[in-house]
Amino acid sequence: MAAQDAGEDDHRGDYADPDANRVMATVYAFMDGLEARDAEAMRAQVIDGASVTVVRQTGDGNIVRNMEMDAVIDALAAAEGTVLEPLFGEYPILEGPVAIVWAPFIYYRDGAFSHCGVNIFNLVDTGADWRIASVTYSHVEEGCMEPANR
Repeated sequence: MAAQDAGEDDHRGDYADPDANRVMATVYAFMDGLEARDAEAMRAQVIDGASVTVVRQTGDGNIVRNMEMDAVIDALAAAEGTVLEPLFGEYPILEGPVAIVWAPFIYYRDGAFSHCGVNIFNLVDTGADWRIASVTYSHVEEGCMEPANR
C-alpha cells in the first residue's frame, strides 16, 4: 500500500451524532497537526497534563512506556522528515462528558512504512469543546493488514 493511497477514504464529519462529529474533529485536528509537525495545532487539542502511553510489541514481550503529552508534541514537532499517519475505521464512543475513540492506523516516515497499530484517544468535554486527555497506542512492526482488511 502506498502512503499517498492510505487516506483516500476520508470520511470526516459523517457521523449521525453531532457530538461524535465534534469529538472526531478534535482527533482529526490533532492528527493534522502531527502530520504538519505543528506543535501549537496539536497542543490546542489537548488538556493540560495530558499523557501518552505506547505499547511496543517485540519478540520478547511488550514494552510499555508512559510520557507527558507536551514532551511527545515537542519531539514530534522537532523531528526530521515527513510523517503520515492515516486513521481508518475510527469508532467513537460517547457517554456524557467523556469519549473514547478507537482508531487503527498505519504510520509512514518519509513515505516508507514504519509501523501500524491502534490509537485509543480519551477525550473530555471541557464545556467549550472536546479535548484529548490521553492517548494510548500500540506499535506493531510486522503482520499489519491494509485498512480494507482490518
